[in-house]
Amino acid sequence: MIKSHHDNTHITTCLSILKQYKKIHHLSLLITIILFMLLMIFAIMEQLILFWSLLLSSIVVLGLIETFYAIRLDVDLSLLDTLNMSDKPIEKSLASLDQSLLDLHLVSENKAGRSLDKRIQGCFKLFYKQIGLCLLQLILPLTTVIFLQIFVFN
Repeated sequence: MIKSHHDNTHITTCLSILKQYKKIHHLSLLITIILFMLLMIFAIMEQLILFWSLLLSSIVVLGLIETFYAIRLDVDLSLLDTLNMSDKPIEKSLASLDQSLLDLHLVSENKAGRSLDKRIQGCFKLFYKQIGLCLLQLILPLTTVIFLQIFVFN
């Protein structure tokens, strides 16, 4: 638990782990682009049946949601990195950050004033959601192909 002092090691460790979101985002982006291209090719060739249309579209939507989480993580990590580099006491840095976020209407009043631990926990929740969405993007087409091979084409 981070106390009132600025625990650089803890923040740096969290930042190092959370920065791996970029690798997950790149994988998700690759899946999204490939499946979007397949969707367009099948649509142009008028070979797209409803099932495949829905499956491909849902995976592309998952990729768009994952991109939103990646953007949120990028912003949060930039803010954490700024806090980590600050010479001000963490309470003052967090108060300044909260005021800026409130002024920009990027955070609600009830979220302002959270501890650094709560903020880091929030970042990890976003990170886990991002991983889950990317896994869904991988699992949906794979399980569909396996299902079709086992139950439809045999």
